[in-house]
Amino acid sequence: MSERLLSDIFNIDDDNSETLSYIVKNTDVIDTNDIIKTCINRIVISVDQINITLSVSKLKSYFETLFKMNIPTNAFQETMTIETSFKTQKSYKGAVVIKSDNIDDPLDLPPQQLKNLVRGVLWRDEHFNGLSMKAIAEREGVSKASVGQIIMRSFDTLMAM
Repeated sequence: MSERLLSDIFNIDDDNSETLSYIVKNTDVIDTNDIIKTCINRIVISVDQINITLSVSKLKSYFETLFKMNIPTNAFQETMTIETSFKTQKSYKGAVVIKSDNIDDPLDLPPQQLKNLVRGVLWRDEHFNGLSMKAIAEREGVSKASVGQIIMRSFDTLMAM
């Protein structure tokens, strides 16, 4: 949660930035489940976008109760919709993973995908330096096809970054 987002939600001017700073610095005490239960009116998931509509007055009340402070606001909308785009991915165990397109860390991947990325880059370098895919597969205890797939996926992952 950023000061900018809170400023937009509550329509707070820069004169009250210390209030926003305090909330952002103390996000560890915010219970996400409470916010979802009390403040979110609706979540719409489409093919490549998530829209979250929240009640601004309930969120303001939640923060005021939690932090025992008054949040000085200008007139604000009763509801606000936050929109973000995403891409779906599959995890190693088959679950669907929703990853935001607004990724700050390109290596913030599920553990198995990160492991395969590193293996793919290393195996690619070994292969380009003369080691056969069959030799890599025998050493690693996987099939030659798996070595090829992991190498190709590492190209795709790096190109997407």
